[in-house]
Amino acid sequence: MHTVVGETDVETSIHLTEYGYFLNDGTKQVIAVGSKLLRIFRINPYYSSEPLSEIDNESNGRYVPKMECIAQYSFLAPITAISKVRLPGFQFDAIITCFDDAKVSIQYISPAKRELEIVSLHEIHQDVLSSIFQKSYTKDFVAGDPEGRCVIALVRDSFFMVIPIPEKLTTEFFDEYIEEHQHLIKRQKPRLSNYEIKLHDLDKKFHNITDFIIPSGQYVPTVIIMYEPKKTTAGRAAMEYDTFCVAAISFDLKERQSAITWQVQGLPMSLQKMIHIPEPVNGILLCGVNELIYLHQYAPGYGVRLNSNAGDYSKYYLHQANIKTVLDGVVVSLLSPYEILLGSRMGELFIATIDTDAMNSVRSISVQKVSDIPIPSSIINLSRGFLFVTSLVNNSALYAYTKRSQSKILPSLEEITKAGPIDIRELDQIDPNHDEYNKALSHYFYGETEEEVAILEAPIKEQEYIFELIQSLLNTAPFIKVVPCVAEEIDDAFKSHLKEQVFDMAAATGHEKDGKLLFMERTVRPHIGSSIPYVCLKLYYFRFSLKSILD
Repeated sequence: MHTVVGETDVETSIHLTEYGYFLNDGTKQVIAVGSKLLRIFRINPYYSSEPLSEIDNESNGRYVPKMECIAQYSFLAPITAISKVRLPGFQFDAIITCFDDAKVSIQYISPAKRELEIVSLHEIHQDVLSSIFQKSYTKDFVAGDPEGRCVIALVRDSFFMVIPIPEKLTTEFFDEYIEEHQHLIKRQKPRLSNYEIKLHDLDKKFHNITDFIIPSGQYVPTVIIMYEPKKTTAGRAAMEYDTFCVAAISFDLKERQSAITWQVQGLPMSLQKMIHIPEPVNGILLCGVNELIYLHQYAPGYGVRLNSNAGDYSKYYLHQANIKTVLDGVVVSLLSPYEILLGSRMGELFIATIDTDAMNSVRSISVQKVSDIPIPSSIINLSRGFLFVTSLVNNSALYAYTKRSQSKILPSLEEITKAGPIDIRELDQIDPNHDEYNKALSHYFYGETEEEVAILEAPIKEQEYIFELIQSLLNTAPFIKVVPCVAEEIDDAFKSHLKEQVFDMAAATGHEKDGKLLFMERTVRPHIGSSIPYVCLKLYYFRFSLKSILD
């Protein structure tokens, strides 16, 4: 039995994205992956929306940034995961791609040829994979260490593939030819070594991995995984909930050893994504359908519930959020160490603002809706105030955003001096269960300088965000239904000479509010503006060969 698939058009939907320095020109680019197609986009800030004749006039010329596709590469198999890593001696990032059957490739874009050059290929032997005794269709993960020490991939929900990166790469990794007796001889390039670790050797409960990150600023490469030992099923919430767990695993690359350094259990069962929050806040933010939870290994955690389901089906202590919503199919991106972008399956964009005290401990998380977006598959915060939202079922969009605060965030030094220090006797007049008690207590012990007082007294203020759609990239997939329709806009000069019936294709695409109709023309239809008849008496044909001309 055979199956033949003919691809008439390239993939337009975007499944995976990565943002970094992939070209040796000092600017950042976006890698967008759609199944077997990898495209590289860059933002052009000098695209003009006016005609060329009006650009010279500064009063009329207006530059609108646009996303431009500058390179495109096709693969033989779909890409299941993508990431980046900075190799030693490189001024730009290398691309890490993961494929089915536990295959990982490290490659970079050659500055001279603008082609993908392979640094190393890796895979787990089939005999090792067969120990799982069945093929798992769970999601693969791959990530590069931010310090460039290794690449770690999670394949088949059962193995860690660890690829150590040496401190220096020799020229043998890049030279395909060697010179022997004044002749260039092609040779096989060396590859980086790798080893695998079975998750069950670390802990029997490590399966059903939901998310996987490598945080920055660690002494040794560390992986944080979010997993669910008892997978949630329909109706199971009546018997047991709070089934999610988080674990941090450190890797000793020299000894090829690993150890569990941190573990949290009993988290709500509706968690879906997590993101690492850099310094000064530091920690991870867990994002679920009904809640947001901040965790840190050496600081108290903090969580908010977004609706009543978080309280009915979870015993994990959560504070009441300032908004009621649902973050189903959440997509997470970092706007700043204190601001997190959240995209939901309903096509809504939220910003979660983290408020900290003088010790950088989280004391509140507020969520506000800022815009409507396409149903997102990923969100990338570009430089210079731009946001790129990709989608599987709708057009990808480029947004320009600005933020402003109508009220000051920090009090002035005059207000601090006028208020004076807090008297410890005032704590007796405050309820110990009230939030103001902890605030006043923290103010008394840590408010020794004016800067610390300013930070402690600074209330969290919701800033105003303004989003503007400036570009939309067409996505024709997925088709829900395709039907033939009557062809339109055919010139009268061609209607009388049609030998076959001409028809178009109409397709219903998208999902819910992002649904749309596409009309695809199957032929080229020129419109004749004017014609001049030429009188011809005789018609001559000439035949010649290229060889006779060269001779």
